[in-house]
Amino acid sequence: MRFFATVLLVSFSVVGVHNQPVTNEERSPGVVWVPKILTPNAHTHWRAGHVETVTWDTSDQPDIITNVGHVVLRFVADMTGPFNLAEQNGSIAVQVPDVKPGRYQIVLFGDSGNFSPFFHIKKH
Repeated sequence: MRFFATVLLVSFSVVGVHNQPVTNEERSPGVVWVPKILTPNAHTHWRAGHVETVTWDTSDQPDIITNVGHVVLRFVADMTGPFNLAEQNGSIAVQVPDVKPGRYQIVLFGDSGNFSPFFHIKKH
């Protein structure tokens, strides 16, 4: 019984060392920035197979951005999955995939997902 108590005490001591709180000095500064998507918008019509541009508002962009962005085409009609694209500084050219004509949204991911208004994609 004494052996079990010793092992238990040592186990709690080891776990306690690994679960120490992180001090403010040890944290990396995290900046949450949620830019508004400017294009595409509700009046936008893209054509499958064409190169189009996604743009977002950078007027309130912080000096330091600690996250990596991604642009995703959200398939609203049949939810066949996301189409991932790389992030740029305020805009990015994207290849519109060959999808069924319909209403879609762009999602700009960073700290959170920002959805564009619904817009239309047409055939070639």
